[in-house]
Amino acid sequence: MPPLRGFGAAIAILTAVTGGALLCRGAALGRRAKSLGEEPIEGEIGVAASELNPAGEVRVRGAIHRAASQSRVPAGARIVVVEGGAQLLVKPL
Repeated sequence: MPPLRGFGAAIAILTAVTGGALLCRGAALGRRAKSLGEEPIEGEIGVAASELNPAGEVRVRGAIHRAASQSRVPAGARIVVVEGGAQLLVKPL
C-alpha cells in the first residue's frame, strides 16, 4: 500500500496549489472590480459599439458596456454617459 499513500499526498498537494491559485485570482479580480467602481463613469465619452434602439452596447474607457438611450443611436456614433450602473444610460453627442 505505500504507492497509494504517495498518490494521496500528490493529490493533496495538487489540490492545495490549485485552490491557492484560485483564491489569489479571485482576490485580484475583487481588487480590480473595486478600483473600477470608485471612478465615476458619468460624463465619459464613448462610441456606440452596436445600434442602441433603445438598448445595445457601447465602448467606454476601452471596455464594452450594456447601455440604453432614450433616442436611437446608430453604431459608431459618439455618446456621453448620463448615468452609470449595470446598464449605462447614454445620449448621443
